[in-house]
Amino acid sequence: MKKFEDVLTDIEKMSGLLLKSIKSGADITIESVNWEEERIALKNSADKVKSRPFAEIEKLWNALCEKPAIHVDSELGGSGSSRNQPETILANLPYVEFFKLNRKKHLTFVDDPSHHFGSLKEVDAIEREKIKQALEANSQKETTKEIAQIVVVSGDVVSHSETLEHASGMNGKCLDQGIYEYETATRRFLLVSSSILGEIIPTGTYMIIKGAPPSQEGGVIQILDSEYIFHNTNGLCLLYDCQ
Repeated sequence: MKKFEDVLTDIEKMSGLLLKSIKSGADITIESVNWEEERIALKNSADKVKSRPFAEIEKLWNALCEKPAIHVDSELGGSGSSRNQPETILANLPYVEFFKLNRKKHLTFVDDPSHHFGSLKEVDAIEREKIKQALEANSQKETTKEIAQIVVVSGDVVSHSETLEHASGMNGKCLDQGIYEYETATRRFLLVSSSILGEIIPTGTYMIIKGAPPSQEGGVIQILDSEYIFHNTNGLCLLYDCQ
């Protein structure tokens, strides 16, 4: 597999090229790759200049390296926000092909380059069936994997939400006032403002543990409809979900 830095170099090679989108009418042109600001500037079909963060592309690339194929909207946590743009950038690389499964566009990595920079190639029928079977097998494994939950109690939600969005490559989902959700394939983060929790729990990052704490010492906090017991054991701070 290529390193992400090499992928960015390849993306930079496509600067100035009209990149065809899998979705009709959503072609883009890469204007520049800004290594300092870690963003890719591009022009959409309406000649408006937009930019996408490196972190978003890296998240998709890592998923391509780990999975038989990816659906971009799912990997980035939902549809919208011109998600076809990072999809188009990757699909126009010579070692990424596309196909549709259940009417959804998917991308897959291929070991040997199969088309030119700035062009699209659809997976052939035989390979598509192999990928479909691999996705089904992978899906069965994923259903047995429990999603780890992490709560970040923050005194500066604005700053920390920007950090999480940059690191994850996706926007947070507002669940309630002062509570935001960030979800990846294996982890669910809740960013919670300390102002709504009071002084029971200090700011910090907490893993949620299913089950009862070793003792009943510690405060009880409520986040949305769930109650957790805050417990500090020799500096190890955890939240216990006893429900």
